[in-house]
Amino acid sequence: MIHPIRRCLIVISIVPMMGCAADPCVPLDGDSIEIIIETGSDSLRGDSTAQAQVLHQSGAPDVIALDGGFPVGSRRTVRAALANSATITEVEISIQSQTGVFETKDDWHIHALRVCAGSGGDAGSPSACQDGDINNDVDVTDGQPLVMSTTCH
Repeated sequence: MIHPIRRCLIVISIVPMMGCAADPCVPLDGDSIEIIIETGSDSLRGDSTAQAQVLHQSGAPDVIALDGGFPVGSRRTVRAALANSATITEVEISIQSQTGVFETKDDWHIHALRVCAGSGGDAGSPSACQDGDINNDVDVTDGQPLVMSTTCH
């Protein structure tokens, strides 16, 4: 099951980021992306891997590795250059858990999500941001990604 979330609505737990004003009417364009993820009540273990797949209006998607080990209650910002500078239409966050003798499949509760885009590669300044509308923690597991549409209507 895919967990779709709406974009452009206020997420209570995210505070405004410097230089990045959330605007529901501005498309996400540019050659860089900033993804801000706040973990809820269940962490992403350090031995699990996560990635963000960034889809564009044209061209192949960009895949961005997210470092494992997002502790409970943490907020992490990931910045990356994009190979395709077309308008971003969707961001999908997925995980791959590692299991061992005393370990079950991982799940990751994402409490808040913000996606920003801009110019200047991975060191660029975001010019537009959109917030995911997450009312409660979204449970991301193997085969159940979180999908955020960033298309402005």
